[in-house]
Amino acid sequence: MKSLNKALLLFIFIFSFVVGCAGAPEEELPEVTATPRPTPIITPTPEVPDFDQIECSHFWRLPDCHTPRYCLDCGEISAGPTPHEPAGGNFQQPPVCILCGDIVGEVLPPNFTTLGFQINTTFGRSYDFLTVTSEEPTIATTGTVSLLFVDIFETEEGYPRVPGHQFIRARIMMLFDDESAREHGYMYIIGHVDYYSMNLNDPSLPFDELAESDIEGFRISNRTLNLNGEEREYFIRYEEIMSTWVDGVAHVMREYTFIVPIGYDGMVIYLSNAANWRAGGNRILSDNIDNNTLFFRLVGQTG
Repeated sequence: MKSLNKALLLFIFIFSFVVGCAGAPEEELPEVTATPRPTPIITPTPEVPDFDQIECSHFWRLPDCHTPRYCLDCGEISAGPTPHEPAGGNFQQPPVCILCGDIVGEVLPPNFTTLGFQINTTFGRSYDFLTVTSEEPTIATTGTVSLLFVDIFETEEGYPRVPGHQFIRARIMMLFDDESAREHGYMYIIGHVDYYSMNLNDPSLPFDELAESDIEGFRISNRTLNLNGEEREYFIRYEEIMSTWVDGVAHVMREYTFIVPIGYDGMVIYLSNAANWRAGGNRILSDNIDNNTLFFRLVGQTG
């Protein structure tokens, strides 16, 4: 009986499957076709312009003292650098270009050296000094001269304070120890000049002919100094510290004190043969000095 049931169930299953498969409609599959290749897009090569053939409209950079005038686009140079415009050169400072600030020259040579003179002494040494006697100007006498000391200060006890100025104090010693001086005395010319603006046509007035100043004990010079291109007044005090004979030797000591602008370094004391002195008239420097004159430049010889 069980076997009959199993056979009946199997028949029903097979019959249902056949009927189900036979009843399903057939589907048409889509036709498979190949995908076509995309058509390549050809980009044309851009035409590169010939820049050498294109005329530049030029955007000029203005020139200066170091750079020419040139086009910022093409680099063409149309003019050279701007010439310097020097200004301000003097005895202490070189000329400077007012456009770029460069130093464009040298300081002016001092008139002292331009005229052919030279500083021929130094501090602490003795130098032979040829001059003439006071009683017989045709008789020569020879002494020795030395710069004893130079002090430079802005203020010191016993001296007035002068704003913007400094004092230069110097002493010179002369000794005369020969028969001519002992018998007939001695003469000499002593004075001073500005190393920078020295002029041989300047008057050479004795100290006692200089005008009094507002500074007690000092006279105002009849000349000026040149400092940084400016003419400046200065003041003088001239004293005889010693003039005596000791054991047949004449000792003469002179002291100069100058009031000059701070920073000035061109004061020169000269000592010259009295035979150069020309009597009468308004004497000038060229009457007093020559290439045998002793010159002491004070600044730089302190001691």
